[in-house]
Amino acid sequence: MTLVKKILILSSLAVVVGFLAYMTQPVKAADDMQTLINKITELKAQIVVLEQKLLMLQQTQNGTVTISHFAGPTSLQAGQMGTWKVQASSSTNSSLSYAIAWGDEAFAQPNGSDLESRAPFAQNTTFSHTYLRSGTFTITVYVKDSMGNNAQKSTTVTVTNAFAPYPPVIKFINPSFGTVGTTVTLTGTGFLPTGNTIHFGVGGIKNVASYNNGTTLTFRVPSYVSPCDLVVGEYMCGAPVMEITPGSYTVFVSNRQGESNRVTFKVTEQIVLSRPPVISGISGPTVLTPSQMGTWTVNAKSPTNSSLSYSVSWGDETVSPDYYGGLKESPQAFMQSATFSHAYYSPGTYTIKVTVKDQAGNTAHTSISVFVEENQWYYPQ
Repeated sequence: MTLVKKILILSSLAVVVGFLAYMTQPVKAADDMQTLINKITELKAQIVVLEQKLLMLQQTQNGTVTISHFAGPTSLQAGQMGTWKVQASSSTNSSLSYAIAWGDEAFAQPNGSDLESRAPFAQNTTFSHTYLRSGTFTITVYVKDSMGNNAQKSTTVTVTNAFAPYPPVIKFINPSFGTVGTTVTLTGTGFLPTGNTIHFGVGGIKNVASYNNGTTLTFRVPSYVSPCDLVVGEYMCGAPVMEITPGSYTVFVSNRQGESNRVTFKVTEQIVLSRPPVISGISGPTVLTPSQMGTWTVNAKSPTNSSLSYSVSWGDETVSPDYYGGLKESPQAFMQSATFSHAYYSPGTYTIKVTVKDQAGNTAHTSISVFVEENQWYYPQ
């Protein structure tokens, strides 16, 4: 015996017991008979209400939603629209609502006006979706009635050929500004595996390969562009070359499917960071005698390829003038060398301090010690 039936029986018994208790009371007058009739009518109405409530409770407890059909294409090409049909019914005869998860993180709601009745209390509806990348996706439909009963059902679709036959679309350009040489990423759809041309200003870059299933292209901002960049084959081209200077340039992608929308890249000034010179070494004698000439060589370079100037403090209160020009070329990039000569006339230990300065005023320092020893020809004054 179900719980609902038990409740119904107990409720009926309670009504009957109440009625019998009332009937056992002595009837005092004829008007008491009318009161009795009214009481019976009231109890019957209560039984009817109770039966209705119990029926609703029974429907809610035992109600189910059934998805009898959920089907659509099992394979698609990227960019191709697919349509899936759902047939569902509710045992409580209530209206149904639908939701669907496509598996590519996109969700959709059907149009309620498209519901078509094919069987008693059954409803049909259709969903359409377009996948833009390849893979196998699980589609799940959720159906719920007004009583809160629900059901779900899943199917899969395999999407192939990520490079669909529709024109390319640029959704994002990152970054949208930078200097010459900046690496730029274009994100969108419709990029072919190879054979994409990225147009930049009047020129561009041909035969650029895509990655991430045809959704991404990268390029570096060129120093120079020309219409000749886009000439196909071995045709002669005499169009002028244009240097890329600060300003805004139009960027778009073309391939055999067509041309994309236009986006803008802003070329900014090239900023050269100021960095001090680098002294790689100083060489020369560490021991001298009075009046003996010593020669020291300083090796330094500028990271920014700036010309360098040198000054020396000899440690005997004599400072040489700045030394410019005449620098020997070194096989190392931007390396410069300078030599300095000096004679000490008094014995002692001296510290030679060298300062190297570039055109931006950045400096570097180094030092070396030299010992001047006495000899037999030295006579202090």
